[in-house]
Amino acid sequence: MVESHNWSGKLKVIERSDSFIISIINNNYLNLIITKTPLRIEVINHGRKLFSESTGIEWVDNKISESFIPEDSEHFTGLDMDSLARNPELI
Repeated sequence: MVESHNWSGKLKVIERSDSFIISIINNNYLNLIITKTPLRIEVINHGRKLFSESTGIEWVDNKISESFIPEDSEHFTGLDMDSLARNPELI
């Protein structure tokens, strides 16, 4: 479920020698860091890493896959709103 696609502002892209940092202008709490070699993605929220890639993009036969590693403090409940309401850590 997506709350809204109506995001204000534009993206800011900073290129470093080994990576790109993408954030929303005037809202630097959410950052996407993309390393160049090897190509990897990391998501940072309020200075805390939410998740990062384990092996990156993999091609096996005709199948492309992506593997992410959640941080130890990340909690998953389920995909329905009823479960969210019963987990006090998500409120």
